[in-house]
Amino acid sequence: MVDTWVVTFPDEDSRPTRKTFYYPSVSIHLHADAVLGGPRANFEIEGLPHRDPIPMGAVTGGVFTTSGVDGRNQAAGKPPRHVGPQAVEALANLRALMATAGIGDAGLLHVDDLVGQQGYADEVLEVWRAAFPDPAAAPTCRSWISAW
Repeated sequence: MVDTWVVTFPDEDSRPTRKTFYYPSVSIHLHADAVLGGPRANFEIEGLPHRDPIPMGAVTGGVFTTSGVDGRNQAAGKPPRHVGPQAVEALANLRALMATAGIGDAGLLHVDDLVGQQGYADEVLEVWRAAFPDPAAAPTCRSWISAW
């Protein structure tokens, strides 16, 4: 799929994000959409290179989207051993990516998280609720279970 995506969208500075639902080496990925005004731009997290030749985040037509934002620790460059700490890191990475685009939590509308099994979704939700304790003001979050 990556090769087809690169051929279909050859301009690296204008290549849209996409979602991949299979990453065997991590326990969680977040995918998000948010509203943001401004011109088309692509964004990365400093020190955490994206695995594919697509942007980690992009603004197109005032809409912010992400590709896979994983739970690697920015200092270590690798994910912690357990799902809860990975979820904390993934959310921190998402916020860092959004900050590069000039957007804060208030602009976050929805996040999809991809997890390896149902019990992981519960751990991610626990981290989510701690990060957004007011359910009336929290962005939506939906877990997808992957058959890794």
